[in-house]
Amino acid sequence: MSDEKYLKVQKVLSEKVEENIKNLLESKHLYQSIQLDLKQMSFDFNEKLFKKLLTATDIINDILSKNWYPNDPANKSTDPFAFQSMQYELHFNMSDIKCFCHQCERIEAMNLKSCENILNRGYYLNHIHKLNNKIIQVFAATYLCQSCKSIPEVFIIRREGTKITLSGRSPIEHIYVPKVIPKEVKKYYEGALLAYQSGQTLAGNFLLRTLIEQFAYLKTKEAKSADNAIDLYMDTLDEDFKNRFPSFRELYSNLSSDIHSAKGSPALFEEVMSELVDHFEARKVFKYN
Repeated sequence: MSDEKYLKVQKVLSEKVEENIKNLLESKHLYQSIQLDLKQMSFDFNEKLFKKLLTATDIINDILSKNWYPNDPANKSTDPFAFQSMQYELHFNMSDIKCFCHQCERIEAMNLKSCENILNRGYYLNHIHKLNNKIIQVFAATYLCQSCKSIPEVFIIRREGTKITLSGRSPIEHIYVPKVIPKEVKKYYEGALLAYQSGQTLAGNFLLRTLIEQFAYLKTKEAKSADNAIDLYMDTLDEDFKNRFPSFRELYSNLSSDIHSAKGSPALFEEVMSELVDHFEARKVFKYN
């Protein structure tokens, strides 16, 4: 085997892992995943000559059958590059990222402070964990905001073969709530969106229905049930409003049907989220309190 060619494939793989982990942390929500697309990689050496010696696929499979080793600024003494026996394993950099800082309350650049394969605590450095013939690793990465330099934020990344998943973060990811959503029901909107982004659409639809009925209760003190509250609330709106903007009654009915059938429709969730914003924006236009 040619060390030079092996290291070239290894370098491309390393860059691909770095790129995808950065994308995962900056753009994905909890429990969302990225599958490394190895077919899109290219190598800067003579392909015909290389195939006579060893195919790129053979090298890729060999590298991916082992642990991955991220750079860890907090623990230089365990730098995997120092171990000759691990020279054919994948070492990659954890990029700095841009994400929401809970102290600054805005998107900021964040610097990597540490990264560790936490499943290997208590084991030797290159111990391998496998499940269903896939390498399992869990990385804990801490990042510090360049602006406030206050409290590091922590991300948990799970690797299963060539799939990486955002499995946790502390604090929880920031949820953007439009200003038109009333503060009394803001927590239901936040919870619904978090559930939806985490793959729990049925729970998200339940929380959207809860938002509708709780807002209706706020506006109709004498209501005896959720259905009654929504009917009374709709009676407080003039006909022009009801004819032009989304109806709470229809939204509530559609969500109820979805929940009772346990469908958890993403399309319904997105439709209701949009129409709720339209409804509350219309209340401001019509100067309803």
